[in-house]
Amino acid sequence: MVAAADIIHDVLIDLPSRARVMCHVAGNGPPVVLLHGWGASWYLWKDTMLALAGAGFSAYAPDHIGCG
Repeated sequence: MVAAADIIHDVLIDLPSRARVMCHVAGNGPPVVLLHGWGASWYLWKDTMLALAGAGFSAYAPDHIGCG
């Protein structure tokens, strides 16, 4: 089995407001954006991201500012 760390990689996005958001990305294909609720983090979506990547999608899970 392939480890999540081998599939999911991090991208730091600079916003126009000068804030930075960490986005976790897996897969290569049509995009799917996964948003977590307040007080959670991207890790909530880890298994879903792996499944989407395996099904041919790109999964994007940004951390809300102050939550991840």
